[in-house]
Amino acid sequence: MIVFPHHQNSYPSKLSIRLNSKTAYQHSLNSFEQENIFAQSWWLDATAGEKNWTAFFAENKFSFAAHQKNKLLQKALLPSVLTPYQPVVKFDATLVNELNHFSFVELFWRNFEKKWLMEFEKNDWKISFKHTRQLELDDIEKLYNNFKPSLKRQIQKAENALKVSVNEDLQTLHAVSSETFTRQKKQIPCTFEQLKTVDEACKKHHARKYFIAYNTDAKPCAAIYLVYDKNCCYYILGGISIEFKNSGAMCLLLWQAIQFAKTESKHFDFCGSTITSIDKFFSTFGAQKIEVLVLNKYANSLQEWAIRKWKK
Repeated sequence: MIVFPHHQNSYPSKLSIRLNSKTAYQHSLNSFEQENIFAQSWWLDATAGEKNWTAFFAENKFSFAAHQKNKLLQKALLPSVLTPYQPVVKFDATLVNELNHFSFVELFWRNFEKKWLMEFEKNDWKISFKHTRQLELDDIEKLYNNFKPSLKRQIQKAENALKVSVNEDLQTLHAVSSETFTRQKKQIPCTFEQLKTVDEACKKHHARKYFIAYNTDAKPCAAIYLVYDKNCCYYILGGISIEFKNSGAMCLLLWQAIQFAKTESKHFDFCGSTITSIDKFFSTFGAQKIEVLVLNKYANSLQEWAIRKWKK
């Protein structure tokens, strides 16, 4: 990687750059009007660590940034914690050559072009797809009218029975979320300390909101955590207590989250789910499918087997 000096103001083409000057990096984002929260230097500092992320450039333009670390004794390029996508601004074939220097790569690109795939296929990358669901927020009343009747009933039921707190008790939010992931036999994507670090950064940059629903006995029923920029509000973490699965709590929180998102962003992204029942639930809001490109590179078949086994 090339160190990008603070005083330099032009970008070498066809090279990836490790930026140790946050001012220079942020300037490059501003120059190319890149406002996506997941590309911001402060977000990468909070989710990957100040010295653990790398920015790539293609044809003199910022391409994308990701978390660089050692995994299973190999140099890896991965999504940072609580980061569902790596926004891509620019792409060319030389970028794939740079990525090939990593032993293991896992990337999730939501904004991509199908013509890019050929370059990855030529280099024996594993290419697959998943999807997220997204709402357009231009007409909130019309959006609500398009909700499934069953969803509306759940929202109304919860409004009469539950209270919602906003930006209070991050630890409870993490605990409720952790309970949900445990029930799904998955590991929660962040520790409480990691969530706290992200929350502090987002609070400083006015880029987060979280909601917790409580019953009349003050028991937490469900919780969701949002981050946002001018274009999109992302639901990146949340869960519901099994005891209150039928309370309508999650329906109510997501409806409140969507109404809030309307005040800050143009879209609301549910950030997808590989669990069929959850994806079906998201669809009741009228959210449309958005394809996400999943890119994986492995050093060899043994490494692929080991990483797949580790991720289970």
